Amino acid sequence: MKNETEKYYIVEIRWTGPDQTGAKYVDYDRYEITTAPTRNTSGDIQLSGWLGPDGSVARYAHGEYGSLAAADYAVVKMLDGDFRRYDGCRFHGYGAVVAIYRPGKYPPMCDGFLDEAVLMAAKNNVVSVPREFTSWDQEKAIVRDLRDAFNRDGYDAPANRIGHALMRVIDDIRA
Repeated sequence: MKNETEKYYIVEIRWTGPDQTGAKYVDYDRYEITTAPTRNTSGDIQLSGWLGPDGSVARYAHGEYGSLAAADYAVVKMLDGDFRRYDGCRFHGYGAVVAIYRPGKYPPMCDGFLDEAVLMAAKNNVVSVPREFTSWDQEKAIVRDLRDAFNRDGYDAPANRIGHALMRVIDDIRA
């Protein structure tokens, strides 16, 4: 039976180090709901704000909640409804992570996978890439079409990263 006095805490965790779009860190950012109070680097309980440096990771506390439902609602509101939720399954320190939220409706693509996906989408005629771009609007439309195709496959990448990938593989596409 659930302990009626149990509290829930939200901690936001962001990768701030190098290689933010590489395979290991592209989907690192998350919000965790935990049964342990958030602590700063000195070990003191801190319920809101930056928790101090932790290598290449930034951690922020987002409050204490009286129920898991209230904590869930707070995270959903912070992420504006655009997230992927996982049930927590690990213990740490003084408590357990009971839920993990990752920003974005779809998992983001790392750069290597993105380059390959852009190349394959063009070679398989998912999008039509002209010999030369005649306008910035034409390039934006192709990037939008690529993003839509990736979303249909259950992945995502920001438009600027798709545009950069398109420019990196453009010679292979036109070959």
